[in-house]
Amino acid sequence: MTRPRTILSVSALVLFLAGALFSSGPARLTLVNVGLRVDYPWPRAVGAGVAFLGAVGAAVLFRRLWARVLLACLAAIAFYAALRLALFRFDASDNGVSFRGVLGTDHLAWAEVRKVETAPGLRVLLGQGDHRVSVDTTDLLPADAAALDRTIARR
Repeated sequence: MTRPRTILSVSALVLFLAGALFSSGPARLTLVNVGLRVDYPWPRAVGAGVAFLGAVGAAVLFRRLWARVLLACLAAIAFYAALRLALFRFDASDNGVSFRGVLGTDHLAWAEVRKVETAPGLRVLLGQGDHRVSVDTTDLLPADAAALDRTIARR
């Protein structure tokens, strides 16, 4: 590699690592009048987007095929993380629960909830038939996960 290309490659990797660092952190739980909302602060999604750009830049600048393939995989993961962090939202209100993610939005009214299953880092609200709303709680602080559990239990 030439010296400018090496500097740009290292800069792209540093950009990737900085973006990955700034995209990590807990989800934000906001208590509203009649329920709660769980989402991620927008800087987390921007950080994942920066990580994506850094990985793409490094993949373009590296000459070795194995490095390009590895960086392309990291770019795909960072792109998915940016989408997930930007779109993720869980709302619990008087009407029921709704979950918005990369694959779309799902809503379940409280009257339709038949069973709540819990597992470490996951809450699943089961409705009639195959209708289910799953909430990933691994990124919640323990106090926020307890607040979510109390909100579900009240209904």
